[in-house]
Amino acid sequence: RKPAVADIPNMSLGKTISKYRREKGLKQSEMAEILGVSQSYVARWETDRIKPRRATLEQIAATLEVPVEKLLIGGKEGLASSLDIEDVELVEMLTEIPKLSAHERDALKVVLGSMLTRHRMAETLRSPR
Repeated sequence: RKPAVADIPNMSLGKTISKYRREKGLKQSEMAEILGVSQSYVARWETDRIKPRRATLEQIAATLEVPVEKLLIGGKEGLASSLDIEDVELVEMLTEIPKLSAHERDALKVVLGSMLTRHRMAETLRSPR
């Protein structure tokens, strides 16, 4: 089963980076040195004051030995295994949904529902009977 949007945890990107850095046994200063940035940059990522650029996020993931997707979704295994690196932008968008008003979320549900219905119909028509 593909996970629903509701399955996406609320753990922020910064908290997730911090979690995996600590699990790896790295101090902020050590990670900063590996990545060629200041310790204050790492601290700002981990407190969500700034977001790393995509290329930097890929370096962070490599340093922590976790997929980028896992950082973006808070380590939720089911979703991470169902995504490709191309889906990173989509996951980033999904993490912004809580910021939308109820009306905007309803509109988003209509749009996504329509797309998924269209996709399912096309799949049904393509499948042999």
